[in-house]
Amino acid sequence: MAVKRLCILLVSSALVARATCPALCTATSNNAAWPCRYHSNGCQVTVAANPARAGAADVNVAVISPYSGGLGELMTMVEPAIAAAAQDVENSNFLPGFRMNLFLGDSKCSVPGATQSTIEALARSPTKHALLADSCSAACEAMNDATQFFNVLQVSPGCISESLSDSARYPYFTRMAPSYRFNVQTLYEFTKLMGFQRVGIVVGYRSINTLGVDYLTGLMRVDVAEGRYNWTVLFTVQITAAGNIADAQSAAEEIERKDSRINIVALYQTEGAMFLCQTYGRKLLSPSYSFMVVSGWWNPGFILERSGASDCPCTVTELHRAAYGVIAADRGPMLNTQDVHGLSGRSFADIYGNYTEECLSFGNGTGVCNHQWAGYFYDGVWLIASILHAYLADGNRSVADLATPAARQALEALSLQVDFAGTTGRVRQFSSPDLEGDRDGVILLRQAGGPPENTFNHLAYRTETGILFQTDVVWSPDSAHRISCSSGTCDLVNGFRPADRSSSCPDGRVWINEQGCSECPQGEFASSQMVQCEPCSIGSFANATGSASCQLCSAGRYSSVARASSCADCPTGQFSASPGGSICTKCPRGSYAELPGQPTCTPCPPGLSTNFEGAVELSMCQCDGFYWEEQCVKCQFGQRFEAGVCVSCNRSVICEEGVIVGNAPSAEEWSKTINAAGLQRTLSQRMTIECLLVVLGINPEENRQKMLTTIYNYGVTVQDLTAGNSSRQIIAAPTTDVLSYLQERVMPTFTSLSSLLVANTASPGAVVLYAIQQQTAALLEVSMAVVDFFVEAGS
Repeated sequence: MAVKRLCILLVSSALVARATCPALCTATSNNAAWPCRYHSNGCQVTVAANPARAGAADVNVAVISPYSGGLGELMTMVEPAIAAAAQDVENSNFLPGFRMNLFLGDSKCSVPGATQSTIEALARSPTKHALLADSCSAACEAMNDATQFFNVLQVSPGCISESLSDSARYPYFTRMAPSYRFNVQTLYEFTKLMGFQRVGIVVGYRSINTLGVDYLTGLMRVDVAEGRYNWTVLFTVQITAAGNIADAQSAAEEIERKDSRINIVALYQTEGAMFLCQTYGRKLLSPSYSFMVVSGWWNPGFILERSGASDCPCTVTELHRAAYGVIAADRGPMLNTQDVHGLSGRSFADIYGNYTEECLSFGNGTGVCNHQWAGYFYDGVWLIASILHAYLADGNRSVADLATPAARQALEALSLQVDFAGTTGRVRQFSSPDLEGDRDGVILLRQAGGPPENTFNHLAYRTETGILFQTDVVWSPDSAHRISCSSGTCDLVNGFRPADRSSSCPDGRVWINEQGCSECPQGEFASSQMVQCEPCSIGSFANATGSASCQLCSAGRYSSVARASSCADCPTGQFSASPGGSICTKCPRGSYAELPGQPTCTPCPPGLSTNFEGAVELSMCQCDGFYWEEQCVKCQFGQRFEAGVCVSCNRSVICEEGVIVGNAPSAEEWSKTINAAGLQRTLSQRMTIECLLVVLGINPEENRQKMLTTIYNYGVTVQDLTAGNSSRQIIAAPTTDVLSYLQERVMPTFTSLSSLLVANTASPGAVVLYAIQQQTAALLEVSMAVVDFFVEAGS
């Protein structure tokens, strides 16, 4: 403990000279810098002393929130509310014998800034007895850790992270503003009320941003799982750091790519303005594209604050148009009614009017107010005053009893019992398990559409009973784009509601709920009103995404499959004559194609040809005979080529393909060949007779053997007449016609009859006998024709 106290004393001595609040403030309608209200007073809030407190003991409270950072110059805007509360406490009967002093500090809305400002405030003289801080949740978390060394209670005017409700992790913490889950719940209910189902989500890098989105998507998942509402979350993209323009560009690109018309934004105003500037550059403007901010505590003059910044290069006019129609869920504003504050006794209207007058007077009448935040600081000062009163005055204690572990614990217990009517609604802490550590209150829906210096209008209030609208929902500068809600409820039947999807897609795109208007892939197409991409038919192709139609393959090319992204060249030796070809055809005989992709084939030179289809080069064009004066002369069997003409060969020689290939058979060979052919007539009949003798039972074994011998002899002779047999002096078929006849007529007829005979030697029926008769006559007929062929050839 001694070491800890020594470290604090060293820190304190090192920080004495540095002011905890800035010298110049720019919370003005023209963004001009003016001397800050309390810098010259050592950052202590000035109050008119109450004579009744003469000689009172000082009770000191550090009030820390951002003068810079993600929430802009918030503290300058709310200082009049802090000062008003301090003065009201000074003038009241609270804390008799004590005077409450307020010392201001800048957290910069960052963890390092919050840690440093807390240590500076609590380590510096005079001793601080309570802490009213902060307005940024990450800063609140860091401050809570730092306060552990100083034994003071932390009351937060604006931190809304649900994680801060964990009293084990963040002890001695009391919140003044309802947690972010009420912001999320409000936008969730509004989105459903409008009938929006397709949403995109853009989230920031702060934990409060991601926690809010997690809570929202959890609500959506439950709806879908239980069949209550058909949400489609198109994407969740993150802006990962302050000033990361590339992330903001990517988020805008994703909105355009997915056709995300309704977008939930969980960004502080610094990143939010940067992002909206990027949407302006892509013309993602209302009412076609709408944005709803979960982290909606943006300053009313954020457009003037952020326009022209290095990461937000839009002009005031451009950023104002980009933000038009943005709906933001924020804590409820200061009440402006004749009801009376439960602790100060002043009417809310009086507090509201006094605050407005004072904040506007800053900067020679150019000051900017923030009624969404100011009330929480006013009520926060009073909450601290009330619990200090209960601890000190009612408990008969002295200032020396403060800043101890026991005092801190007692003050926290007292803060949980507070219940009063404040400028922000009923100020009390929930005790139910599901809401423990949270605060009752009102959530305000604001909508951008006012002038740049005060762009947000009060759209609706949300309480546990529902959403009560204060004015019309105005989606864009066009007066037709609105919903009448002035009666407290909205005319959703007749009012204009933005669509959460495109009404139609351009040619080359089709609607996919999760993707929006999506380009057809290569090989597919879509014209207007088509509900899905269709494949290109064979013979056509689409070589680019987003094609409205398919192109026919050009002549010489083909596509043999559907959904083609390109056509192929016909290979060499083939062609495709017309566009839209699905196959290529081989070049006919007498032509060739040396190159791929040919619409026609090249004819062979005169007199030359090919004897096959699909020739691939000129060398395949040849003359199948004798090439004579660009003509190909072919001689018949028995002719020879001579001086460009074919002449008949005499009987002494054999001519084939225009040349003499040998000597002609002798007369004896012709005689034996013709005799062998003639004997075939007899054999054709004998085999049938021998089969019938077997059937009749006349020497069946002997006649069966004779039948088989006859069949064998007939078959051998057919082969000899076809190919020749020198041992029998039988010449081969003398012409191609004779050869064909032997192979195609004689041999099949003989084979059929001989098979029938061999198979039916037992007791054939009438049908078989009739077939034998018919085939026997047929074999005799063809055998006689063979004889005639050979006689004619040998004559």
